[in-house]
Amino acid sequence: MVQKLLYTIKEAAEILLGEDNLANRRVVRKLGTQGDIEVKQVGRKFFVPANEIQKFKQLQVSSQAS
Repeated sequence: MVQKLLYTIKEAAEILLGEDNLANRRVVRKLGTQGDIEVKQVGRKFFVPANEIQKFKQLQVSSQAS
């Protein structure tokens, strides 16, 4: 199976926050605008690179371990 390189805001919200809803999509967008995760814009759509999702997950795991 081929892993995606870019995820939509909707997909990223589901992966990072457990479910897709308007509030979670806004959280992902806010993380992007604050610079916590990299967000790419293509036309009017926004995408989150797969490596950014992995980095964010690792940050969460390491902060929970502390």
